[in-house]
Amino acid sequence: MADSPSDLVQGTLDMLILKTLALEPMHGYGIAVRLEQMSKGVFRLNAGSLFVAFQRPAFYLIPPRFALCLSA
Repeated sequence: MADSPSDLVQGTLDMLILKTLALEPMHGYGIAVRLEQMSKGVFRLNAGSLFVAFQRPAFYLIPPRFALCLSA
């Protein structure tokens, strides 16, 4: 993995969030917990990181059943 957060390829967080949502709909906290579990603690996301990610264009096309989970 990368040595620091700035070393990550841009868009990695978006891809990981979308991959997590493809498994099942979940809220932001559930996404953060799932990513931390899947990465064995490498990714520890806070609410601010998720909020900023959800504002990016990659998330504009999320199907409504997932968008409801993200808004709560």
